[in-house]
Amino acid sequence: MIEKKQRITKKMKNELTSLLYVGIGLVSLWAVQAKDIVVFDAEKTSGEDIRNSTAHWIEGSDLLPVTSDETRNGQNWIKFQYEGKNGIANSKIATVNPEMMETRSGESVSGLKFKLLTEDATPRPIFVLILFEDKSELHCRVLMNSGETEYTVLDGWRRDKEPYEWNKIRTIFFRMQPDYFVNNEAPVFYLQKISLITSPTN
Repeated sequence: MIEKKQRITKKMKNELTSLLYVGIGLVSLWAVQAKDIVVFDAEKTSGEDIRNSTAHWIEGSDLLPVTSDETRNGQNWIKFQYEGKNGIANSKIATVNPEMMETRSGESVSGLKFKLLTEDATPRPIFVLILFEDKSELHCRVLMNSGETEYTVLDGWRRDKEPYEWNKIRTIFFRMQPDYFVNNEAPVFYLQKISLITSPTN
């Protein structure tokens, strides 16, 4: 009788172990399938493709981004510099095609991440502006640290009371203003890649 119970217990343990491995396999499968959606890649984009402008709606605004291609550590980057001292500088970095979302069934977007490089010893902020399909906005201030770093944006500030949907993200901007200067000097930084973070839908 004891031997029979032990056989049953052993069988149950084997079944539970099998189920556990199946569960791990499913999680691993989702991890492989839920790949980030790259919306900007310096390997495929030139600094000339970025739409740079100053805030014409601000009187006297002359702060303007200057973007160029540069190779660092054997990798392509887009270099950001700034001319002028007043107002706000805008860089339209990427436009997200809705078809990118439609081809990724079973996944949803939960944020974005981007890789920057800066040699400034003093941390400098960069302002990230995100526009959605309904024209609403999400604002986020990111502090750039020295070296090559990947930053993640999962939330931010917005005027609209309605919740936003990452799946409806359409345009990504970088903004710079004199408040972010150090010793009256604008930061110099390099952008390599921007990706949308995806995760499996329930």
